[in-house]
Amino acid sequence: MVHRSNEGESVHFRSQRVFAVNDQWFFQVRETPNPVGPFPSRDKAEEVLAVFVDDIKSNLTPEQALLHMRLAIDTFAEDDF
Repeated sequence: MVHRSNEGESVHFRSQRVFAVNDQWFFQVRETPNPVGPFPSRDKAEEVLAVFVDDIKSNLTPEQALLHMRLAIDTFAEDDF
């Protein structure tokens, strides 16, 4: 089994970031204590999650990425309804 560079040989469990509860979609990231959502579809949840991940990879701080993600949620919500 391949481990992350900073992980030892112990067993680590990873769960899916995107999940559904009662036909509403959410995702979880380390930077927020609660799941983000709800979204009307898995695709929309994954789109907003991708915005967040891209921002983190672009060296935005978690706070900046969360703000941008919130703006993306508002934009996606306007497009959906």
